[in-house]
Amino acid sequence: ATTAAAPTQGSPTAEGAAPAPPVEEHRLGVTQRAPATRGCQSPTHRDPALGTLQATLHSGDLFGEVACLFVEPRCATVRSVGNCDLWKLDKAVLSEVLLADVLTFVQAKEITNQRRAQWIPKLPAKVLLQCPLLMKRYGDKLRKMLPTVQGMLSPKVLAQSDVLAEAGEACRGIYFIARGELECGSTTLGPGQSLGSDLVEARSAFPESLRARVMCELWFLSSASLQQLKERFPPHPTGPASSSSATGGASS
Repeated sequence: ATTAAAPTQGSPTAEGAAPAPPVEEHRLGVTQRAPATRGCQSPTHRDPALGTLQATLHSGDLFGEVACLFVEPRCATVRSVGNCDLWKLDKAVLSEVLLADVLTFVQAKEITNQRRAQWIPKLPAKVLLQCPLLMKRYGDKLRKMLPTVQGMLSPKVLAQSDVLAEAGEACRGIYFIARGELECGSTTLGPGQSLGSDLVEARSAFPESLRARVMCELWFLSSASLQQLKERFPPHPTGPASSSSATGGASS
């Protein structure tokens, strides 16, 4: 849900005049029993019947667009905290409008991807320490480099069935899976695994398409970032290049 600032509660109408009565506030409370999975603020209230209050929406706010575009269930319950007037854009109508123009649909999904990416959990250090290419280049030095590497990661989100890369497409970096699963032919990769190490080093293309089996959250380390790391931290002398697999050097 997108949360805006609360409306002004009233202000003087003229110098010396009494303040105008407060405008009635139309609010929605967003509560959740399970741990927050996306877009929720720090808990501010607990109610055994409703769960934890994650956010309060005010006039001008909206919610539900992420669940619609990612074809996923809502992660929280939304309740009225008083009289509340709403406008509803039906999911079927939204899909019809977006699908009528492929470019508009792609742009809307990309914008939603960027918003959704704000809520991806931080990548555990152990995942980076198991990355084949980084370990090959830096060995024991990698642990001291972690803050720099983590600062170069960019988030990416795929909806169910979205394609990460087509067969024959050049590999432009290393992908680390934070949540969800990716399918590559008969192989399925899950949280904590990475892919692309061998391919990006050999400047090769993906031999098979990569598709999200379910909604998938990833961290991406680009070829440009890898080059910056090489310039800042000279790697160990490299041995013979390892053979590329369908997943381009996936690690677990």
